[in-house]
Amino acid sequence: MSPAWQHRDKKGRTSMYQYQMGNALTALQPTIDFSALLPRGTPSQPCVVGPPPPALAGVHAPVLINAWHKVLLRCLAQPTQLELRAGQRRVHVLGAAIFDFASDGTIQVYVWQFNECERLALVRLEDQSVVVQGVPHQALWMDGLRQGALRTLRQWHHGQDDLCQTYVTWAQQALQDLLWTPSVQARVRRRIATVLALEPALLDIAQRIQLAPAPVLPLRLNAYNHVVAYRQDYVTLDREAPQLIPLYALLARELGGAGEVTARMKAYLCRHDLKPALWRLLCREGTQWLQTSCSYFDFHEDTRAAVAVELLALARAFGTARLAPSWLLHGLLQLGGNPNGPARTMLPRLVDLFGLCARLGVLAHRADAVTLVQLQDNVDVIFGWASKHVAAMPGDFVRHVGLAGLLHCVHRAQQEEMMEFACSPPWRIPYQLALPAGAVQPVILDSALAVWQEGQEMHHCVDRYIERCASGEWLMVSLRGSLGSGSTKRGLATVAFNLHSRPVHIAQISGFANGLVEPPVLALAQLCAGQLEAQRRALGTGQDGSESTTRTNREWIALCD
Repeated sequence: MSPAWQHRDKKGRTSMYQYQMGNALTALQPTIDFSALLPRGTPSQPCVVGPPPPALAGVHAPVLINAWHKVLLRCLAQPTQLELRAGQRRVHVLGAAIFDFASDGTIQVYVWQFNECERLALVRLEDQSVVVQGVPHQALWMDGLRQGALRTLRQWHHGQDDLCQTYVTWAQQALQDLLWTPSVQARVRRRIATVLALEPALLDIAQRIQLAPAPVLPLRLNAYNHVVAYRQDYVTLDREAPQLIPLYALLARELGGAGEVTARMKAYLCRHDLKPALWRLLCREGTQWLQTSCSYFDFHEDTRAAVAVELLALARAFGTARLAPSWLLHGLLQLGGNPNGPARTMLPRLVDLFGLCARLGVLAHRADAVTLVQLQDNVDVIFGWASKHVAAMPGDFVRHVGLAGLLHCVHRAQQEEMMEFACSPPWRIPYQLALPAGAVQPVILDSALAVWQEGQEMHHCVDRYIERCASGEWLMVSLRGSLGSGSTKRGLATVAFNLHSRPVHIAQISGFANGLVEPPVLALAQLCAGQLEAQRRALGTGQDGSESTTRTNREWIALCD
């Protein structure tokens, strides 16, 4: 079915087309279809921008660029169009997107696109992809016009899609430089903000909440809609207990609407065995710290309320007299995962480590500045040691041990592990990795000692995967970056590749101290996975062309011997 219908009034007269937008129709019109305005053969004319690079001269279309230019001028001169229908308000922004306001104040945003039948249609955007402060964000509103221009140019130059793509990219940048100047951006954004008329108080609250594992900036529509949906509770909290707003954002969907908001929050926590002492701590210290720990959980698997309850239960283990430092909680969380591979739950681990958490909370509370820094620097290795030596932590020991005693146990265990791994022979690994010329070098960790040392240098617990590496199931690689022109290397990430999967994929990846890996480093790790898959196919292919089972490292050692 076509997404547009030609409207007739009561006397049968036709007017403009109306377009389907969700479950309703709109008379707002698109601006991105150049085909009807510019049939092939339109007389040529001087171009408003300079000539294109010589390689693009064959598809140069001044008439298309001039029409594009006129549409942009019209959009910038009148950046908004208002439609009122059935008590609802719609704002057409720069001819690119329609902000559809519901009666309760929430917003849905639709953009113009050509569908699979080459017909114009309105497609709803996901709320989390829409920026609501400083609309429009950057120059993304021009992308629809770019797609319309590209569609028209391809109709004029069949079989030259790549050249048309390059030409339209050049033309968009030229028009953007000509028209989308800083002063124009400021003027247009002021006018759009005035017409959208989003509530400043709710925008301010939306900036203080976090609905995803990591902060999403600039502010997105899903956060604003969430605050609008729970407006009364948020306004009350902002007036009476603003320190609880980050926690309420995680609990809102589960609380129900009957009763005073803080009473509902307290009752919900009590139902999950989080007692009043913790509630008093949260009221006193605030709940902003929850946001820095959400990245350790998978929000696709858990509801936000479940994540909040688990974080509060873990934080309670460090004591309720005073809020523990966030790095102390992160040290515990890293035993189960990291922001690159969130954990499903950490509560089962707390059974064995509750006593240690309580003791570390006391030590952190009593420590002077120097001791606190020492504890922070070693919290990862302390938890790593404790998770492997639970039997070495009887009740009396945990209740009375100091930081020096803990570090003594940790260092002694490290020396024993290093001596054990140093006696293990290296693995013979039939793989090689090479990245494009640059500052990053992939280093294959070919022994238990190399994997253990990587864990010590990068402050994470990669050594618990040594057995998987020894069996040939995983291959561990360190991505190291050069600092300047010298030979000093810095670890960027440790990557574990699953060689038994089809194709080879990244099983685990972590930055320094289980930090989040940046996208460029992740892209290099994916490139390594592709190289390993190609080499594995070559090594595992027999004379008949069939792919055999991947041999483990131990099998390769036997073959080489």
